[in-house]
Amino acid sequence: YGVERHTSSHLPKPSATQAQAKWRQADTKLGLEDWIEQVLLPQMEEDPYRVYFTAGMIPNFHITSLRTQRVKYCTPEERDGYLITVEHGVVKDASGNPYHTGAKETAFSGAGWAIYVMDFDKNFYSESHIINEFHHSSFLAGGPVLGAGELAVDSGRLVALTNKTGHYQAGEKELERTLEVLQSYGVDLASIKVNDPFRAKGKWFTGRAAYSADGKLAGLPDGVTVSAPAKVQN
Repeated sequence: YGVERHTSSHLPKPSATQAQAKWRQADTKLGLEDWIEQVLLPQMEEDPYRVYFTAGMIPNFHITSLRTQRVKYCTPEERDGYLITVEHGVVKDASGNPYHTGAKETAFSGAGWAIYVMDFDKNFYSESHIINEFHHSSFLAGGPVLGAGELAVDSGRLVALTNKTGHYQAGEKELERTLEVLQSYGVDLASIKVNDPFRAKGKWFTGRAAYSADGKLAGLPDGVTVSAPAKVQN
């Protein structure tokens, strides 16, 4: 977010952080995005042997990512199309139909999963994850969230949930907060499976056990683990 607040879109992380370092060194009055377009890219394209740019600072192959790769940032109107609601424990899409992730996928968990974010009004948004095109940051245009991760939903029934998001670095507290909100919306936490791939890789727990852990999911004993969730089919 520290990088993205200087731009109107989400740049690929390696290119963005390196470009920002150069931008700060330049001590220019141009904003980061304008400086990239007007100064950095032309200089890189005219310096194929990295005479101006020291080796390893900004590799040449990042020219393409800085020039063409932009993760989509939704307008408020576009965001509404990704809204999912939970009524009496049933997950519904923006059209009011039972939400189903069988045809969706994420880069981390694969087919049958979708990414989600929860905003500060406790609204959920969800869609497939497409690397360098549609990320967790897409829904709220890079803005902060209360929770984020991945979910699997089978015809309106929430099957599984994680807090896997590289962009937002969601931790145990964010996962706990998400479970709390879902419970308030009527989801039976005992019926879903939860994983924190950052702190309890490969371990699955019931939503109830995860929520009862009080933000300390990694400390739960192996005796309370459950099997991995079944894949949601298309």
